[in-house]
Amino acid sequence: MIMILGIVSFAVNILGPVAWVMGYMDLKKIRAGEMDPEGESQTRTGMICGMVSTIIHAAALVVGILIMSLMFGGVCCCGGAGILSNPGARPTTPPGQPGQPGGPGGR
Repeated sequence: MIMILGIVSFAVNILGPVAWVMGYMDLKKIRAGEMDPEGESQTRTGMICGMVSTIIHAAALVVGILIMSLMFGGVCCCGGAGILSNPGARPTTPPGQPGQPGGPGGR
């Protein structure tokens, strides 16, 4: 069962830590003589698959967060580049707006 969990954990990331912990606990029981040592290699394989899957998914999460933060930072910093390059400039409203010449309430 642990080997199946370890293999499936590459597709379903929550199963990686489950296979890792269950494999670790079963290997402790095998070493203590509480479980049959016949399935030790399959247990170890499932545990290693769970470890690798967990590490890969954690790295992918970190890279995804980094990419999103870079994208968000780029939009925030570069989105107003025209205004930032000329700090004395004020945005203008098109003619016909209230308070502007040619508009309602204007001169």
